[in-house]
Amino acid sequence: MVIPNRKIVGEILHNYGPIRQLNIVVEVAYGTDINVTLGLIAEILHASSRVLQNPAPVCGVSRLAESGIAISITPWVNVPDYVAAVNEVNKTILERFSAHGIVIPVPQREVKMLG
Repeated sequence: MVIPNRKIVGEILHNYGPIRQLNIVVEVAYGTDINVTLGLIAEILHASSRVLQNPAPVCGVSRLAESGIAISITPWVNVPDYVAAVNEVNKTILERFSAHGIVIPVPQREVKMLG
């Protein structure tokens, strides 16, 4: 996108429209039933009063990481609800994962001493 300088100097610029997309990534342990996990996240997003249903929230496997399976969660919210929605969704995910025995893995490294 090209914006002429005359539009930047002396104009009010808005970084966001009335809605903003959350970008939440959570890892679950390998061996987790991914379909159950994605269904649980979908339920959480659907139940949240802060998450907009249009445009529809999206979640899916974004990466096979070293310590677990990374799930990307990208719902849309109204700008004034942004911080509260991040906190609410993260807290609810943590609580529901714990209640359903879904493990969020702790990163681990193996160090070998040679010689």
